[in-house]
Amino acid sequence: MTKPVIVIGAGIAGLATAYRLAERRVPAAVFEATDVVGGRMATLRSNGFSVDSGADGLLDGYRATWSLLTELGLRTEVVSLRTPTAGVWRAGRIHVAPSSLFGAPMFTGLSTSTKLGSVRLAPAVLRPARFDQVTVADMVREVGGRAAEELLNYGVEPAIRGLFGWDVEQSSAGMVLRILGAARGRIRLRTYRDGMDTLARELARRTDVRLGAAVREVRPDGAGVAVVTQDGVMHPAPACVLAVPAPIAVRLTAGCDVHPFVAAATYTKVACVDAYLDRPMPPPGVYGVTFPSVDEPVLGWAAFESAKPGRTPVNAQVVRLAATGAFGASFADDPELAHDTLLARAAEYFPGLLESVVRTRPHYFPHGLPEARADAQPLFTSFQSRPHGPVEFAGDWTSIPCSEGAVRSAVSAADRVAEWVGRSSS
Repeated sequence: MTKPVIVIGAGIAGLATAYRLAERRVPAAVFEATDVVGGRMATLRSNGFSVDSGADGLLDGYRATWSLLTELGLRTEVVSLRTPTAGVWRAGRIHVAPSSLFGAPMFTGLSTSTKLGSVRLAPAVLRPARFDQVTVADMVREVGGRAAEELLNYGVEPAIRGLFGWDVEQSSAGMVLRILGAARGRIRLRTYRDGMDTLARELARRTDVRLGAAVREVRPDGAGVAVVTQDGVMHPAPACVLAVPAPIAVRLTAGCDVHPFVAAATYTKVACVDAYLDRPMPPPGVYGVTFPSVDEPVLGWAAFESAKPGRTPVNAQVVRLAATGAFGASFADDPELAHDTLLARAAEYFPGLLESVVRTRPHYFPHGLPEARADAQPLFTSFQSRPHGPVEFAGDWTSIPCSEGAVRSAVSAADRVAEWVGRSSS
């Protein structure tokens, strides 16, 4: 009997890879360390609440995702948010952000001269490769002219940090432009009716998933690999796909020859607190609010779960508070102090918040989001043309750093593994 390819990680990338391998008549088994599927797209359910623990939604332009949803009969499970746009806090109020790059001249959070200057950024979407090794901040300074600093501080930086948790002084402008291209320039969020894990749960139903199967290492084994689980059991396989964050992939493949980009693919740390409230507290006309770091060093993002239809009881609310990147690191050092400080800062913007909190749930992701650093892009380009082998990778860090990238990476990983297995067995 042919041994299955082992896919490590039951997030969207891993599950979609196993599903695509099955289409190519290559058996696969997914090993997941935890007792749930979904990875950073998991959903927590309790007492009438369905709260997404990581990613919040998907965009209309995500073609690979929508194609997969159509295949699985899930398109009707996607719903619009009640308030699908975000806002930026400036000068004591929320300014509704444009839903597309071309709407920037209408954004009230910028001065008239800066709004006019923002149109200079639009052509950059058509040439992302030009900015692959340029940071987001440097691109804005290069293209934005005299409007650059205000545009960066109160337009681009809050948007990039709110969407990706990135540091604009380090992350690649080219990668941001590719994500905008994938979304066709529109940033209008949708979500799944029953939680962001909807796609993961359906893929898991169609694939062989083994929960609680934590992997300790991946070793070379002839033309294939041996995957060793934490219980010491060795699982020989013709190939494996590491659908886990790059730093974890580096640790698991210490004895393998892997491309240097895997070690260069760094992640931002993401720290959040979900505040469960005993009153509705309606969203302030937007789904979420991002705070410019030049004005607010602690609170980076606040999102209102009741904007997602059916996710919270009618007499309650959940507000997700995300720390800025710099402050989020303090969660690992003193989680209680960081938790209390984040709540206190949020109360400055949303009066009555603290008095309505009945419980909180903190989340800390040491590997929250791929950082897509500009200085790593030459290695990323080389990684795309690496030779085939028994150790493959999937995940948004191997493609474009968003959920669409995870789905796209599954197709690429399945193609490469199917070709390797076919070549090795002939």
